Amino acid sequence: MVKSLHDQIFCDLRPEGPKANVWQGLEGDRVRGETRGPPVLGKERCEELRLKPSHPPLPKRKGGFQFMQSFRAITFIVFLALTLAIQGFTVAGCLPDARGGSVVLATTTSLYDSGILDEILDAFEREYKFRVKPIPTGSGEALRLGIMGEADVLITHAPSEEERFMKRGYGYSRTPFLKTEYILVGPPLDPATVRKASSLSEALSRIGKAGFLFASRGDKSGTHIFEMALWKKAGINPVRKGWYLETGQGMAETLLIANEKGAYCLTDYSTYVSSPHLEALSIVLKPEPKEECIYSAIVVDASRIGKRLGNFRVAKLFARFLSSQKCKELIMRFKVDGKIPYRPI
Repeated sequence: MVKSLHDQIFCDLRPEGPKANVWQGLEGDRVRGETRGPPVLGKERCEELRLKPSHPPLPKRKGGFQFMQSFRAITFIVFLALTLAIQGFTVAGCLPDARGGSVVLATTTSLYDSGILDEILDAFEREYKFRVKPIPTGSGEALRLGIMGEADVLITHAPSEEERFMKRGYGYSRTPFLKTEYILVGPPLDPATVRKASSLSEALSRIGKAGFLFASRGDKSGTHIFEMALWKKAGINPVRKGWYLETGQGMAETLLIANEKGAYCLTDYSTYVSSPHLEALSIVLKPEPKEECIYSAIVVDASRIGKRLGNFRVAKLFARFLSSQKCKELIMRFKVDGKIPYRPI
Protein backbone atom coordinates (compact mmCIF):
# COMPACT_ATOMS: atom_id res chain seq x y z
CA MET A 1 0.00 0.00 0.00
CA VAL A 2 1.12 3.52 -0.66
CA LYS A 3 2.10 5.75 2.27
CA SER A 4 2.74 9.45 2.25
CA LEU A 5 6.36 10.53 2.25
CA HIS A 6 5.90 12.10 5.67
CA ASP A 7 4.55 8.91 7.20
CA GLN A 8 7.18 6.70 5.57
CA ILE A 9 10.03 8.80 6.99
CA PHE A 10 8.84 9.13 10.55
CA CYS A 11 7.45 5.62 10.87
CA ASP A 12 10.85 4.29 9.85
CA LEU A 13 12.70 6.65 12.20
CA ARG A 14 10.66 5.79 15.28
CA PRO A 15 12.97 3.77 17.64
CA GLU A 16 11.97 0.82 19.71
CA GLY A 17 13.32 -0.48 23.03
CA PRO A 18 14.93 1.76 25.73
CA LYS A 19 14.68 4.91 23.71
CA ALA A 20 11.02 4.46 22.97
CA ASN A 21 10.04 6.58 26.00
CA VAL A 22 11.95 9.55 24.56
CA TRP A 23 9.92 9.41 21.36
CA GLN A 24 6.75 8.90 23.36
CA GLY A 25 7.56 12.09 25.22
CA LEU A 26 7.99 13.88 21.98
CA GLU A 27 4.69 12.50 20.80
CA GLY A 28 3.12 13.81 23.96
CA ASP A 29 4.61 17.26 23.35
CA ARG A 30 3.11 17.28 19.85
CA VAL A 31 -0.28 16.31 21.27
CA ARG A 32 -0.02 19.23 23.69
CA GLY A 33 0.74 21.57 20.79
CA GLU A 34 4.43 21.96 21.50
CA THR A 35 6.94 21.98 18.63
CA ARG A 36 10.18 20.83 20.14
CA GLY A 37 10.92 18.02 17.70
CA PRO A 38 9.84 16.41 14.52
CA PRO A 39 6.26 15.24 14.32
CA VAL A 40 6.31 11.57 15.28
CA LEU A 41 3.50 9.08 14.99
CA GLY A 42 2.73 6.32 17.45
CA LYS A 43 3.54 2.70 16.84
CA GLU A 44 -0.07 1.72 16.35
CA ARG A 45 -0.58 4.52 13.84
CA CYS A 46 2.49 3.45 11.90
CA GLU A 47 1.25 -0.12 11.77
CA GLU A 48 -2.11 1.13 10.55
CA LEU A 49 -0.48 3.18 7.84
CA ARG A 50 1.42 0.17 6.60
CA LEU A 51 -1.94 -1.39 5.74
CA LYS A 52 -3.83 1.65 4.45
CA PRO A 53 -2.92 4.32 1.85
CA SER A 54 -1.98 7.69 3.32
CA HIS A 55 -4.70 9.36 1.22
CA PRO A 56 -7.72 8.13 -0.73
CA PRO A 57 -7.11 7.36 -4.40
CA LEU A 58 -7.90 10.06 -6.92
CA PRO A 59 -11.16 9.57 -8.76
CA LYS A 60 -10.84 8.38 -12.35
CA ARG A 61 -11.76 10.87 -15.03
CA LYS A 62 -14.74 9.71 -16.97
CA GLY A 63 -13.99 9.04 -20.64
CA GLY A 64 -10.25 9.48 -20.11
CA PHE A 65 -9.31 6.36 -22.02
CA GLN A 66 -11.52 7.27 -24.93
CA PHE A 67 -10.14 10.82 -24.93
CA MET A 68 -6.54 9.60 -25.04
CA GLN A 69 -7.37 7.17 -27.82
CA SER A 70 -9.01 9.93 -29.86
CA PHE A 71 -6.11 12.30 -29.23
CA ARG A 72 -3.57 9.68 -30.36
CA ALA A 73 -5.63 8.92 -33.49
CA ILE A 74 -5.84 12.60 -34.41
CA THR A 75 -2.10 13.03 -33.79
CA PHE A 76 -1.34 10.05 -36.02
CA ILE A 77 -3.57 11.38 -38.82
CA VAL A 78 -1.93 14.82 -38.68
CA PHE A 79 1.54 13.24 -38.70
CA LEU A 80 0.61 11.02 -41.64
CA ALA A 81 -0.82 13.96 -43.58
CA LEU A 82 2.33 16.01 -43.00
CA THR A 83 4.53 13.09 -44.05
CA LEU A 84 2.60 12.58 -47.28
CA ALA A 85 2.69 16.29 -47.99
CA ILE A 86 6.47 16.39 -47.56
CA GLN A 87 6.91 13.30 -49.71
CA GLY A 88 4.60 14.76 -52.34
CA PHE A 89 6.67 17.95 -52.37
CA THR A 90 9.85 15.92 -52.76
CA VAL A 91 8.39 13.85 -55.58
CA ALA A 92 7.15 17.01 -57.28
CA GLY A 93 10.74 18.25 -57.30
CA CYS A 94 11.74 15.09 -59.20
CA LEU A 95 8.96 15.32 -61.79
CA PRO A 96 9.82 16.89 -65.12
CA ASP A 97 8.08 20.09 -64.22
CA ALA A 98 5.55 21.61 -61.87
CA ARG A 99 3.89 23.00 -65.01
CA GLY A 100 1.97 19.81 -65.76
CA GLY A 101 4.70 17.20 -66.22
CA SER A 102 6.47 18.71 -69.21
CA VAL A 103 9.65 20.36 -70.39
CA VAL A 104 9.89 23.44 -72.59
CA LEU A 105 11.67 23.19 -75.92
CA ALA A 106 12.71 26.36 -77.73
CA THR A 107 13.15 25.27 -81.36
CA THR A 108 13.77 26.75 -84.77
CA THR A 109 10.70 27.44 -86.88
CA SER A 110 12.00 25.33 -89.76
CA LEU A 111 11.71 22.04 -87.86
CA TYR A 112 8.32 23.08 -86.57
CA ASP A 113 6.99 24.17 -89.99
CA SER A 114 8.23 21.09 -91.84
CA GLY A 115 6.30 18.72 -89.59
CA ILE A 116 9.22 16.55 -88.53
CA LEU A 117 9.24 17.95 -85.02
CA ASP A 118 5.71 16.68 -84.41
CA GLU A 119 6.78 13.16 -85.30
CA ILE A 120 9.86 13.35 -83.09
CA LEU A 121 7.90 14.64 -80.10
CA ASP A 122 5.16 12.03 -80.54
CA ALA A 123 7.74 9.23 -80.57
CA PHE A 124 9.49 10.58 -77.47
CA GLU A 125 6.28 11.06 -75.53
CA ARG A 126 5.04 7.57 -76.38
CA GLU A 127 8.26 5.98 -75.17
CA TYR A 128 8.99 8.03 -72.05
CA LYS A 129 5.57 9.44 -71.07
CA PHE A 130 6.93 12.96 -70.72
CA ARG A 131 5.43 15.86 -72.60
CA VAL A 132 7.55 18.41 -74.49
CA LYS A 133 6.12 21.88 -75.07
CA PRO A 134 7.66 23.46 -78.21
CA ILE A 135 8.17 27.19 -78.64
CA PRO A 136 8.94 27.79 -82.35
CA THR A 137 11.23 30.76 -82.80
CA GLY A 138 14.54 31.75 -84.33
CA SER A 139 17.82 30.31 -83.08
CA GLY A 140 18.87 33.63 -81.56
CA GLU A 141 15.65 33.95 -79.59
CA ALA A 142 15.83 30.28 -78.56
CA LEU A 143 19.29 30.85 -77.09
CA ARG A 144 18.03 33.95 -75.29
CA LEU A 145 15.18 31.91 -73.77
CA GLY A 146 17.77 29.43 -72.56
CA ILE A 147 19.77 32.18 -70.87
CA MET A 148 16.61 33.53 -69.21
CA GLY A 149 15.67 30.08 -67.94
CA GLU A 150 12.46 30.02 -69.98
CA ALA A 151 13.38 26.82 -71.82
CA ASP A 152 14.86 23.54 -70.63
CA VAL A 153 16.28 22.35 -73.95
CA LEU A 154 16.98 24.09 -77.27
CA ILE A 155 17.20 23.11 -80.93
CA THR A 156 19.15 25.66 -82.95
CA HIS A 157 21.24 25.92 -86.12
CA ALA A 158 23.56 28.82 -85.45
CA PRO A 159 26.97 27.21 -84.74
CA SER A 160 28.88 30.38 -83.84
CA GLU A 161 26.19 31.53 -81.40
CA GLU A 162 25.86 28.04 -79.96
CA GLU A 163 29.59 27.92 -79.23
CA ARG A 164 29.39 31.29 -77.49
CA PHE A 165 26.42 30.05 -75.45
CA MET A 166 28.40 27.01 -74.32
CA LYS A 167 31.54 29.00 -73.48
CA ARG A 168 29.52 31.31 -71.25
CA GLY A 169 28.41 28.28 -69.25
CA TYR A 170 24.70 28.31 -70.07
CA GLY A 171 24.72 24.95 -71.81
CA TYR A 172 25.27 21.55 -70.20
CA SER A 173 25.65 19.69 -73.50
CA ARG A 174 25.43 20.36 -77.23
CA THR A 175 24.70 17.51 -79.63
CA PRO A 176 24.34 17.87 -83.43
CA PHE A 177 21.69 15.38 -84.55
CA LEU A 178 20.17 16.46 -87.88
CA LYS A 179 21.08 18.41 -91.01
CA THR A 180 19.65 19.83 -94.19
CA GLU A 181 21.14 22.32 -96.67
CA TYR A 182 20.81 25.97 -97.58
CA ILE A 183 19.48 26.92 -100.98
CA LEU A 184 18.61 30.13 -102.80
CA VAL A 185 15.14 30.52 -104.26
CA GLY A 186 13.81 33.27 -106.47
CA PRO A 187 11.81 34.12 -109.59
CA PRO A 188 11.92 31.25 -112.11
CA LEU A 189 13.31 33.59 -114.80
CA ASP A 190 16.26 34.45 -112.52
CA PRO A 191 16.86 38.07 -113.54
CA ALA A 192 20.07 38.24 -111.45
CA THR A 193 21.52 35.19 -113.27
CA VAL A 194 22.13 33.54 -109.89
CA ARG A 195 22.24 30.11 -111.54
CA LYS A 196 25.62 30.98 -112.98
CA ALA A 197 27.13 31.62 -109.54
CA SER A 198 29.49 29.06 -108.04
CA SER A 199 28.60 29.81 -104.39
CA LEU A 200 25.93 31.42 -102.29
CA SER A 201 28.11 34.43 -101.48
CA GLU A 202 28.68 35.04 -105.20
CA ALA A 203 24.92 34.73 -105.79
CA LEU A 204 24.20 37.36 -103.14
CA SER A 205 26.83 39.60 -104.67
CA ARG A 206 25.01 39.45 -108.01
CA ILE A 207 21.68 40.24 -106.37
CA GLY A 208 23.04 43.13 -104.29
CA LYS A 209 25.03 44.80 -107.03
CA ALA A 210 22.08 44.67 -109.43
CA GLY A 211 19.62 45.75 -106.71
CA PHE A 212 17.14 42.92 -107.14
CA LEU A 213 14.58 42.44 -104.42
CA PHE A 214 15.71 40.16 -101.58
CA ALA A 215 13.56 38.96 -98.65
CA SER A 216 15.37 38.29 -95.37
CA ARG A 217 14.06 36.99 -92.09
CA GLY A 218 15.94 39.73 -90.24
CA ASP A 219 15.26 38.07 -86.88
CA LYS A 220 18.69 36.89 -85.70
CA SER A 221 17.73 33.31 -86.47
CA GLY A 222 20.25 30.72 -87.61
CA THR A 223 19.36 31.35 -91.26
CA HIS A 224 19.61 35.13 -90.80
CA ILE A 225 22.99 34.84 -89.09
CA PHE A 226 24.27 32.63 -91.91
CA GLU A 227 22.88 35.05 -94.50
CA MET A 228 24.63 38.05 -92.92
CA ALA A 229 27.91 36.12 -92.98
CA LEU A 230 27.42 35.58 -96.73
CA TRP A 231 26.76 39.29 -97.31
CA LYS A 232 29.91 40.14 -95.40
CA LYS A 233 31.88 37.67 -97.53
CA ALA A 234 30.41 39.30 -100.64
CA GLY A 235 31.51 42.72 -99.38
CA ILE A 236 27.98 44.15 -99.22
CA ASN A 237 25.98 45.60 -96.34
CA PRO A 238 22.34 45.21 -97.38
CA VAL A 239 20.73 46.77 -94.31
CA ARG A 240 18.50 49.77 -95.06
CA LYS A 241 18.83 49.30 -98.76
CA GLY A 242 15.63 49.81 -100.76
CA TRP A 243 15.82 46.36 -102.33
CA TYR A 244 16.37 44.57 -98.98
CA LEU A 245 13.18 43.45 -97.15
CA GLU A 246 13.51 42.40 -93.50
CA THR A 247 10.33 40.52 -92.62
CA GLY A 248 11.02 39.75 -88.96
CA GLN A 249 9.09 36.51 -89.52
CA GLY A 250 9.78 32.81 -89.53
CA MET A 251 11.10 30.96 -92.56
CA ALA A 252 7.73 29.83 -93.92
CA GLU A 253 6.23 33.32 -93.63
CA THR A 254 9.29 34.91 -95.23
CA LEU A 255 9.01 32.52 -98.18
CA LEU A 256 5.38 33.53 -98.65
CA ILE A 257 6.38 37.20 -98.72
CA ALA A 258 9.15 36.47 -101.23
CA ASN A 259 6.63 34.58 -103.32
CA GLU A 260 4.23 37.56 -103.30
CA LYS A 261 6.97 40.13 -104.04
CA GLY A 262 8.89 38.07 -106.59
CA ALA A 263 12.01 38.36 -104.42
CA TYR A 264 15.03 36.18 -103.90
CA CYS A 265 15.36 34.43 -100.55
CA LEU A 266 17.88 32.28 -98.69
CA THR A 267 16.20 29.32 -97.03
CA ASP A 268 16.78 25.81 -95.81
CA TYR A 269 15.74 23.10 -98.20
CA SER A 270 13.39 21.40 -95.73
CA THR A 271 11.18 24.45 -95.20
CA TYR A 272 11.00 25.18 -98.90
CA VAL A 273 9.79 21.70 -99.88
CA SER A 274 7.37 21.70 -96.94
CA SER A 275 5.76 25.06 -97.80
CA PRO A 276 2.78 25.08 -100.15
CA HIS A 277 1.67 27.87 -102.50
CA LEU A 278 5.10 29.02 -103.65
CA GLU A 279 4.31 29.00 -107.35
CA ALA A 280 6.30 32.19 -107.99
CA LEU A 281 9.51 30.74 -106.54
CA SER A 282 11.90 28.05 -107.69
CA ILE A 283 15.31 26.82 -106.64
CA VAL A 284 17.86 28.97 -108.45
CA LEU A 285 20.98 27.75 -106.67
CA LYS A 286 21.73 24.56 -104.78
CA PRO A 287 25.47 24.85 -104.30
CA GLU A 288 28.02 22.07 -104.43
CA PRO A 289 29.61 21.31 -102.09
CA LYS A 290 26.50 21.69 -99.99
CA GLU A 291 26.17 24.53 -97.52
CA GLU A 292 24.93 22.42 -94.66
CA CYS A 293 22.43 23.60 -92.09
CA ILE A 294 23.20 21.61 -88.93
CA TYR A 295 20.73 21.39 -86.06
CA SER A 296 21.96 20.83 -82.52
CA ALA A 297 20.20 19.96 -79.28
CA ILE A 298 21.41 22.02 -76.33
CA VAL A 299 20.52 21.10 -72.75
CA VAL A 300 20.38 24.22 -70.62
CA ASP A 301 22.57 23.95 -67.52
CA ALA A 302 20.10 23.82 -64.63
CA SER A 303 22.75 24.73 -62.02
CA ARG A 304 23.56 27.95 -63.89
CA ILE A 305 19.97 28.88 -64.63
CA GLY A 306 18.45 27.67 -61.36
CA LYS A 307 15.74 25.46 -62.83
CA ARG A 308 14.14 22.38 -61.31
CA LEU A 309 16.23 19.22 -61.30
CA GLY A 310 13.38 17.29 -62.87
CA ASN A 311 13.40 19.50 -65.94
CA PHE A 312 17.13 19.06 -66.28
CA ARG A 313 16.94 15.28 -66.15
CA VAL A 314 14.18 15.04 -68.73
CA ALA A 315 15.93 17.60 -70.95
CA LYS A 316 19.01 15.32 -70.97
CA LEU A 317 16.78 12.35 -71.72
CA PHE A 318 15.22 14.18 -74.68
CA ALA A 319 18.62 15.21 -76.05
CA ARG A 320 19.82 11.60 -75.89
CA PHE A 321 16.68 10.49 -77.69
CA LEU A 322 17.38 12.92 -80.55
CA SER A 323 20.70 11.20 -81.24
CA SER A 324 19.37 7.66 -80.69
CA GLN A 325 19.07 5.05 -83.42
CA LYS A 326 15.30 5.15 -83.12
CA CYS A 327 15.22 8.88 -83.87
CA LYS A 328 17.69 8.49 -86.73
CA GLU A 329 15.43 5.94 -88.38
CA LEU A 330 12.49 8.29 -87.94
CA ILE A 331 14.41 11.13 -89.64
CA MET A 332 15.38 8.90 -92.58
CA ARG A 333 11.76 7.83 -93.06
CA PHE A 334 10.39 11.36 -93.01
CA LYS A 335 9.37 12.61 -96.46
CA VAL A 336 7.59 15.62 -97.92
CA ASP A 337 6.02 15.04 -101.36
CA GLY A 338 8.31 12.07 -101.81
CA LYS A 339 11.44 14.10 -100.96
CA ILE A 340 13.73 13.51 -97.98
CA PRO A 341 14.49 16.95 -96.51
CA TYR A 342 16.67 15.88 -93.57
CA ARG A 343 19.56 13.58 -92.82
CA PRO A 344 20.51 12.30 -89.35
CA ILE A 345 23.98 12.92 -87.97
